[in-house]
Amino acid sequence: MSSRFSKLQINAIVRAEKYVNNLRFNCLYPGCAEKAISSHSQQKERQLRSIAVDGHVYTLAPSVTQVFKMKAANDQLQVKRVGITNASTFYGFCRKHDNELFKPIESDEVNPDNKQHLTLLFFRALSYEYCMKRKVHLLLRKRRELISQNGQRLVPSEMELGFEAWTSKKWPVLFSQILSALQQDHDGGVRSVVHQIGRNIGVSCCGVSGVRGETLSDIMNTQDLRSMPPLYAFNIVPYTDKTFVIVTSFAEHSIEVSHHFGDVENMNQLESLVNTLAFYNCEDPCISPALWETLSMEEKEFVQLSIRHPSYRSSNLVPRIIKL
Repeated sequence: MSSRFSKLQINAIVRAEKYVNNLRFNCLYPGCAEKAISSHSQQKERQLRSIAVDGHVYTLAPSVTQVFKMKAANDQLQVKRVGITNASTFYGFCRKHDNELFKPIESDEVNPDNKQHLTLLFFRALSYEYCMKRKVHLLLRKRRELISQNGQRLVPSEMELGFEAWTSKKWPVLFSQILSALQQDHDGGVRSVVHQIGRNIGVSCCGVSGVRGETLSDIMNTQDLRSMPPLYAFNIVPYTDKTFVIVTSFAEHSIEVSHHFGDVENMNQLESLVNTLAFYNCEDPCISPALWETLSMEEKEFVQLSIRHPSYRSSNLVPRIIKL
Protein backbone atom coordinates (compact mmCIF):
# COMPACT_ATOMS: atom_id res chain seq x y z
CA MET A 1 0.00 0.00 0.00
CA SER A 2 1.10 3.58 -0.65
CA SER A 3 -0.42 4.58 2.68
CA ARG A 4 1.82 5.23 5.66
CA PHE A 5 -0.01 2.39 7.40
CA SER A 6 -0.70 -1.23 6.47
CA LYS A 7 -4.19 -2.67 6.14
CA LEU A 8 -3.74 -4.30 9.57
CA GLN A 9 -2.81 -0.96 11.11
CA ILE A 10 -5.72 0.90 9.48
CA ASN A 11 -8.15 -1.77 10.67
CA ALA A 12 -6.74 -1.47 14.19
CA ILE A 13 -7.16 2.31 14.10
CA VAL A 14 -10.81 2.03 13.03
CA ARG A 15 -11.56 -0.56 15.72
CA ALA A 16 -9.72 1.45 18.35
CA GLU A 17 -11.72 4.58 17.58
CA LYS A 18 -15.00 2.65 17.83
CA TYR A 19 -13.83 1.30 21.18
CA VAL A 20 -12.94 4.75 22.51
CA ASN A 21 -16.17 6.33 21.23
CA ASN A 22 -18.14 3.79 23.27
CA LEU A 23 -16.30 4.56 26.50
CA ARG A 24 -17.99 6.66 29.15
CA PHE A 25 -16.00 8.55 31.74
CA ASN A 26 -16.60 9.72 35.27
CA CYS A 27 -17.02 13.41 36.00
CA LEU A 28 -13.74 15.28 36.31
CA TYR A 29 -14.86 17.04 39.48
CA PRO A 30 -12.86 15.69 42.45
CA GLY A 31 -14.72 12.97 44.36
CA CYS A 32 -17.61 12.74 41.89
CA ALA A 33 -18.40 9.23 40.62
CA GLU A 34 -21.24 10.25 38.29
CA LYS A 35 -20.85 9.74 34.56
CA ALA A 36 -19.84 12.71 32.44
CA ILE A 37 -22.38 14.02 29.96
CA SER A 38 -21.70 15.32 26.47
CA SER A 39 -20.89 18.99 27.09
CA HIS A 40 -20.06 21.81 24.72
CA SER A 41 -16.67 23.47 24.73
CA GLN A 42 -18.45 26.52 23.29
CA GLN A 43 -21.70 28.06 24.50
CA LYS A 44 -24.44 26.46 22.42
CA GLU A 45 -27.49 28.70 22.56
CA ARG A 46 -25.94 32.13 22.09
CA GLN A 47 -22.45 31.51 20.78
CA LEU A 48 -22.97 28.66 18.30
CA ARG A 49 -26.57 29.62 17.58
CA SER A 50 -25.38 33.06 16.47
CA ILE A 51 -23.34 31.60 13.59
CA ALA A 52 -25.60 28.66 12.73
CA VAL A 53 -27.87 28.39 9.70
CA ASP A 54 -30.88 26.16 10.32
CA GLY A 55 -29.15 24.99 13.50
CA HIS A 56 -26.01 23.80 11.68
CA VAL A 57 -22.36 24.83 11.44
CA TYR A 58 -19.33 23.45 9.62
CA THR A 59 -16.60 21.81 11.65
CA LEU A 60 -13.95 19.14 11.40
CA ALA A 61 -15.50 15.68 11.10
CA PRO A 62 -15.31 14.16 14.61
CA SER A 63 -12.99 11.31 13.70
CA VAL A 64 -9.40 10.76 14.78
CA THR A 65 -9.14 7.92 12.26
CA GLN A 66 -9.04 10.24 9.25
CA VAL A 67 -5.72 11.68 10.47
CA PHE A 68 -4.11 8.25 10.46
CA LYS A 69 -5.52 7.45 7.02
CA MET A 70 -3.72 10.37 5.42
CA LYS A 71 -1.31 9.21 2.73
CA ALA A 72 0.49 12.48 2.05
CA ALA A 73 1.13 15.88 3.60
CA ASN A 74 -1.37 17.52 1.26
CA ASP A 75 -4.26 15.19 2.16
CA GLN A 76 -7.19 17.23 3.45
CA LEU A 77 -9.22 16.56 6.55
CA GLN A 78 -12.96 16.46 6.14
CA VAL A 79 -15.03 19.46 7.20
CA LYS A 80 -18.70 18.55 7.66
CA ARG A 81 -21.99 20.33 8.27
CA VAL A 82 -23.28 19.25 11.70
CA GLY A 83 -26.03 20.27 14.08
CA ILE A 84 -24.89 22.54 16.90
CA THR A 85 -26.01 19.94 19.44
CA ASN A 86 -23.16 17.73 18.21
CA ALA A 87 -20.55 20.41 17.55
CA SER A 88 -17.38 20.54 19.67
CA THR A 89 -18.52 18.28 22.50
CA PHE A 90 -16.57 16.38 25.17
CA TYR A 91 -17.19 14.10 28.16
CA GLY A 92 -15.89 16.21 31.02
CA PHE A 93 -18.42 16.71 33.80
CA CYS A 94 -21.64 15.19 35.07
CA ARG A 95 -24.87 17.12 34.55
CA LYS A 96 -24.83 18.56 38.08
CA HIS A 97 -21.27 19.86 37.98
CA ASP A 98 -21.46 21.00 34.37
CA ASN A 99 -24.52 23.09 35.24
CA GLU A 100 -23.10 24.42 38.51
CA LEU A 101 -19.63 25.23 37.23
CA PHE A 102 -20.47 26.86 33.91
CA LYS A 103 -23.87 28.45 34.59
CA PRO A 104 -22.38 31.99 34.72
CA ILE A 105 -21.16 31.70 31.11
CA GLU A 106 -24.07 29.62 29.83
CA SER A 107 -27.08 31.56 31.09
CA ASP A 108 -26.14 34.84 29.40
CA GLU A 109 -23.48 36.46 27.24
CA VAL A 110 -19.90 36.40 28.43
CA ASN A 111 -18.93 39.63 30.17
CA PRO A 112 -15.29 40.45 29.24
CA ASP A 113 -14.97 42.60 32.38
CA ASN A 114 -16.00 39.74 34.66
CA LYS A 115 -12.92 37.83 35.89
CA GLN A 116 -15.03 34.82 36.86
CA HIS A 117 -16.36 34.54 33.32
CA LEU A 118 -12.86 34.65 31.86
CA THR A 119 -11.57 32.11 34.37
CA LEU A 120 -14.46 29.76 33.53
CA LEU A 121 -13.68 30.02 29.82
CA PHE A 122 -10.08 29.12 30.65
CA PHE A 123 -11.21 26.22 32.83
CA ARG A 124 -13.49 24.82 30.15
CA ALA A 125 -10.83 25.11 27.45
CA LEU A 126 -8.30 23.27 29.63
CA SER A 127 -10.88 20.57 30.45
CA TYR A 128 -11.71 20.15 26.78
CA GLU A 129 -8.03 19.87 25.90
CA TYR A 130 -7.53 17.20 28.55
CA CYS A 131 -10.50 15.16 27.31
CA MET A 132 -9.29 15.31 23.71
CA LYS A 133 -5.79 14.21 24.71
CA ARG A 134 -7.22 11.45 26.90
CA LYS A 135 -9.24 10.19 23.94
CA VAL A 136 -6.25 10.11 21.60
CA HIS A 137 -4.06 8.44 24.22
CA LEU A 138 -6.62 5.68 24.77
CA LEU A 139 -7.07 5.26 21.02
CA LEU A 140 -3.33 4.90 20.43
CA ARG A 141 -2.99 2.43 23.30
CA LYS A 142 -5.92 0.33 22.07
CA ARG A 143 -4.57 0.41 18.51
CA ARG A 144 -1.20 -0.86 19.72
CA GLU A 145 -2.85 -3.63 21.74
CA LEU A 146 -4.94 -4.76 18.75
CA ILE A 147 -1.93 -4.89 16.44
CA SER A 148 0.12 -6.75 19.06
CA GLN A 149 -2.65 -9.33 19.37
CA ASN A 150 -2.11 -10.10 15.69
CA GLY A 151 1.53 -10.98 16.21
CA GLN A 152 3.12 -7.63 15.30
CA ARG A 153 4.56 -6.58 18.63
CA LEU A 154 4.64 -2.81 19.15
CA VAL A 155 6.09 -0.69 21.91
CA PRO A 156 4.36 2.58 22.84
CA SER A 157 5.15 5.33 20.34
CA GLU A 158 6.50 8.68 21.48
CA MET A 159 3.14 10.19 20.54
CA GLU A 160 1.29 7.73 22.78
CA LEU A 161 3.73 8.35 25.62
CA GLY A 162 3.36 12.09 25.15
CA PHE A 163 -0.42 12.03 25.42
CA GLU A 164 -0.24 9.69 28.40
CA ALA A 165 2.25 11.97 30.15
CA TRP A 166 0.15 15.09 29.44
CA THR A 167 -2.94 13.52 31.00
CA SER A 168 -1.14 11.99 33.98
CA LYS A 169 1.58 14.55 34.77
CA LYS A 170 0.58 17.91 33.34
CA TRP A 171 -3.19 17.85 33.72
CA PRO A 172 -3.23 17.41 37.54
CA VAL A 173 -1.12 20.56 37.93
CA LEU A 174 -3.34 22.59 35.61
CA PHE A 175 -6.57 21.24 37.08
CA SER A 176 -5.54 21.85 40.67
CA GLN A 177 -4.51 25.43 39.94
CA ILE A 178 -7.61 26.44 38.02
CA LEU A 179 -10.04 24.63 40.32
CA SER A 180 -8.50 26.36 43.32
CA ALA A 181 -9.03 29.72 41.66
CA LEU A 182 -12.70 28.96 41.05
CA GLN A 183 -13.37 27.58 44.52
CA GLN A 184 -11.76 30.56 46.21
CA ASP A 185 -13.68 32.99 43.99
CA HIS A 186 -10.67 34.87 42.71
CA ASP A 187 -8.73 34.93 39.47
CA GLY A 188 -6.04 32.62 40.85
CA GLY A 189 -3.30 34.37 38.98
CA VAL A 190 -5.17 34.08 35.68
CA ARG A 191 -4.49 36.78 33.09
CA SER A 192 -6.73 37.53 30.10
CA VAL A 193 -6.47 39.81 27.09
CA VAL A 194 -9.79 40.56 25.38
CA HIS A 195 -10.37 42.13 21.98
CA GLN A 196 -13.84 43.07 20.78
CA ILE A 197 -14.81 43.13 17.11
CA GLY A 198 -17.94 45.08 16.24
CA ARG A 199 -19.67 42.32 14.27
CA ASN A 200 -20.28 38.61 14.21
CA ILE A 201 -17.32 37.18 12.25
CA GLY A 202 -18.95 33.80 11.62
CA VAL A 203 -16.44 31.66 13.52
CA SER A 204 -16.46 30.22 17.03
CA CYS A 205 -13.63 28.28 18.63
CA CYS A 206 -12.03 27.12 21.84
CA GLY A 207 -8.63 25.60 22.38
CA VAL A 208 -5.30 25.44 24.17
CA SER A 209 -1.87 25.99 22.68
CA GLY A 210 1.71 26.61 23.73
CA VAL A 211 4.13 29.35 22.83
CA ARG A 212 6.89 26.89 21.92
CA GLY A 213 7.51 23.22 21.34
CA GLU A 214 7.23 20.71 24.13
CA THR A 215 9.17 17.45 24.38
CA LEU A 216 8.22 14.27 26.18
CA SER A 217 10.95 15.07 28.69
CA ASP A 218 9.39 18.50 29.32
CA ILE A 219 6.04 16.92 30.14
CA MET A 220 7.53 14.17 32.28
CA ASN A 221 9.42 16.75 34.34
CA THR A 222 6.32 18.79 35.13
CA GLN A 223 6.18 19.68 38.81
CA ASP A 224 4.30 22.98 38.81
CA LEU A 225 3.33 25.79 36.46
CA ARG A 226 6.84 27.23 36.38
CA SER A 227 8.33 23.90 35.28
CA MET A 228 6.21 23.62 32.12
CA PRO A 229 6.46 25.52 28.82
CA PRO A 230 3.94 28.39 28.87
CA LEU A 231 0.48 27.66 27.50
CA TYR A 232 -2.63 29.70 26.88
CA ALA A 233 -6.29 29.11 26.16
CA PHE A 234 -8.15 30.97 23.45
CA ASN A 235 -11.82 31.55 22.81
CA ILE A 236 -13.45 33.28 19.87
CA VAL A 237 -16.96 34.06 21.09
CA PRO A 238 -19.38 35.43 18.48
CA TYR A 239 -22.75 36.99 19.26
CA THR A 240 -25.34 38.63 17.02
CA ASP A 241 -23.61 42.01 16.78
CA LYS A 242 -20.09 41.44 18.12
CA THR A 243 -17.28 38.95 18.66
CA PHE A 244 -14.91 38.60 21.60
CA VAL A 245 -11.39 37.29 21.03
CA ILE A 246 -10.04 36.12 24.38
CA VAL A 247 -6.56 34.80 25.20
CA THR A 248 -5.99 33.60 28.77
CA SER A 249 -3.00 32.21 30.63
CA PHE A 250 -1.74 31.70 34.15
CA ALA A 251 0.21 34.62 35.60
CA GLU A 252 3.36 32.49 35.59
CA HIS A 253 3.07 32.20 31.81
CA SER A 254 1.60 35.58 30.93
CA ILE A 255 4.81 37.46 30.11
CA GLU A 256 5.98 34.88 27.58
CA VAL A 257 2.46 34.55 26.16
CA SER A 258 2.29 38.33 25.74
CA HIS A 259 5.64 38.35 23.93
CA HIS A 260 4.46 35.49 21.74
CA PHE A 261 1.55 37.51 20.37
CA GLY A 262 3.19 40.92 20.41
CA ASP A 263 1.20 44.10 19.84
CA VAL A 264 -2.19 43.28 18.31
CA GLU A 265 -3.81 46.65 18.81
CA ASN A 266 -4.12 47.59 15.14
CA MET A 267 -6.69 45.93 12.88
CA ASN A 268 -4.21 44.14 10.61
CA GLN A 269 -2.51 42.46 13.54
CA LEU A 270 -5.86 41.60 15.13
CA GLU A 271 -6.98 40.07 11.84
CA SER A 272 -3.85 37.92 11.80
CA LEU A 273 -4.49 36.85 15.41
CA VAL A 274 -8.09 35.85 14.68
CA ASN A 275 -7.15 33.75 11.68
CA THR A 276 -4.26 32.15 13.56
CA LEU A 277 -6.44 31.15 16.51
CA ALA A 278 -9.39 29.97 14.44
CA PHE A 279 -7.68 28.17 11.56
CA TYR A 280 -4.24 27.24 12.82
CA ASN A 281 -4.16 26.87 16.61
CA CYS A 282 -7.66 25.42 16.77
CA GLU A 283 -8.14 21.93 15.35
CA ASP A 284 -11.94 22.04 15.34
CA PRO A 285 -13.32 25.53 14.69
CA CYS A 286 -17.06 25.95 14.18
CA ILE A 287 -17.70 27.95 11.02
CA SER A 288 -20.94 29.55 9.92
CA PRO A 289 -22.43 28.10 6.71
CA ALA A 290 -22.93 31.72 5.68
CA LEU A 291 -19.12 32.04 5.67
CA TRP A 292 -17.97 28.55 4.65
CA GLU A 293 -20.26 28.30 1.62
CA THR A 294 -18.92 31.57 0.21
CA LEU A 295 -15.28 30.42 0.27
CA SER A 296 -13.50 29.35 -2.88
CA MET A 297 -12.30 25.78 -3.27
CA GLU A 298 -8.74 27.01 -2.71
CA GLU A 299 -9.72 28.75 0.54
CA LYS A 300 -11.57 25.67 1.80
CA GLU A 301 -8.58 23.47 0.97
CA PHE A 302 -6.26 25.88 2.78
CA VAL A 303 -8.44 25.71 5.92
CA GLN A 304 -8.60 21.91 5.76
CA LEU A 305 -4.82 21.71 5.54
CA SER A 306 -4.09 24.25 8.27
CA ILE A 307 -6.42 22.97 11.02
CA ARG A 308 -4.66 19.64 11.24
CA HIS A 309 -2.38 18.65 14.11
CA PRO A 310 0.99 20.41 13.68
CA SER A 311 2.66 17.04 13.00
CA TYR A 312 0.65 16.68 9.81
CA ARG A 313 0.65 20.19 8.37
CA SER A 314 2.38 20.79 5.06
CA SER A 315 3.20 24.46 5.78
CA ASN A 316 3.27 27.10 8.49
CA LEU A 317 1.03 29.49 6.57
CA VAL A 318 -2.21 30.76 8.08
CA PRO A 319 -5.24 31.18 5.77
CA ARG A 320 -6.73 34.68 5.61
CA ILE A 321 -10.41 33.78 5.90
CA ILE A 322 -11.65 36.41 8.35
CA LYS A 323 -11.10 39.90 6.98
CA LEU A 324 -11.45 42.85 9.35
